[in-house]
Amino acid sequence: MAREVGVRRRNAVFGILLTPNDEVLVVANRRSSGGVRWSFPGGLVDREETSLEALKREVEEETSLITHEWPHHVYTTLVQFREGRRDLDLNVEIYLSKNWEGELDFSSDPDGLVVDGIFANISSIGDFFYDSDDYISEPIMEWMFHRWEDPVHFTYLVEGKRPERTIRRTRYEKLT
Repeated sequence: MAREVGVRRRNAVFGILLTPNDEVLVVANRRSSGGVRWSFPGGLVDREETSLEALKREVEEETSLITHEWPHHVYTTLVQFREGRRDLDLNVEIYLSKNWEGELDFSSDPDGLVVDGIFANISSIGDFFYDSDDYISEPIMEWMFHRWEDPVHFTYLVEGKRPERTIRRTRYEKLT
């Protein structure tokens, strides 16, 4: 796939921490509007990091949990934001881990964005993401219902600016 001229690229990574009781960690991120948005722990990948190094760092910063491995690559999403002057390709990777230690503590997030979190039953995860954009909620919901073994890739095209912008899934494929 050819890279478009003038399109910025960013990489992000998020983790699904799954307990033996089928609970998943979701964290509350402070928004500039004063509200919160729920997500899996994670964030942007720094230039000198691999995705898994960034994920380990982000989870520890946001939750104080130390992850030991991320053996399952669940899915990737490419979100192509096309707004005219500030086009962006956001590559997101999602991994799953069942192996971590520590106690949840949200007071050490250096960005000050994560303010709370909870291990919620996987069947209720949709409640946390119901008002998220489709490129966030659709892959999560599909994984929750299908729990595929091999990674899946989604591509979304986001055109325009809020509130008139459109979001359209343009690709779905299994990665093997």
